[in-house]
Amino acid sequence: MKQSNLIDITTSNASDRAVSFFRPIAALLLCAAIWLTVPFSEPSLWLLVGMGAFGVSDLLRTSTSPTFKLSFLIDLFAVVAISGTFWSQLESDIIWWLPAFLFAAGVIVFLLLLPQLDKLLGPISVLGMVLVQLLWASGEVWLTQMSLVSLLGVVGCLILLMSQMTFVLHHFKSPIRNGEAWCSASYFIGLFFISISTIIALNQLLG
Repeated sequence: MKQSNLIDITTSNASDRAVSFFRPIAALLLCAAIWLTVPFSEPSLWLLVGMGAFGVSDLLRTSTSPTFKLSFLIDLFAVVAISGTFWSQLESDIIWWLPAFLFAAGVIVFLLLLPQLDKLLGPISVLGMVLVQLLWASGEVWLTQMSLVSLLGVVGCLILLMSQMTFVLHHFKSPIRNGEAWCSASYFIGLFFISISTIIALNQLLG
């Protein structure tokens, strides 16, 4: 019985490790797509920096050495950089009810998850605030432009938020069945939607 459990754990870890290589490849491919299809501008530069940072962070995670803290810091930087993509597209005044709503919703979710966070309280709090700020930035652009393209960016940011939070909980709190595959798939979809939204918007604006 113990041997069977050990085999299951080993197989699961090997599968998770194989799936984890998908994340840096996806980020770097999106970098290449942005570089080749978007006119050079401040938003495209922010997006390239953010995608590149995610790729570096994910490459570090595939190594056997303990690099969680460094990868986590790079993730935070990547999210801030991608939020710069949206902030640099904003040409109107900030709509203040949106951040109030988002951060209030974030506090409610945080309080609901509080009993489960334990030692992850600090990292989850910081990551959550940075991701909500990203969602705020994309939401501001959408409220200004009111287009399907900008809405796609909001959806991408929301998916990325859920993916990153689930990734941390899966790896450092309680493993989720097929969690690595779900996190990687949602991670790619989120970044893909953000990239497509920015590519279309900038080509319409600058093309």
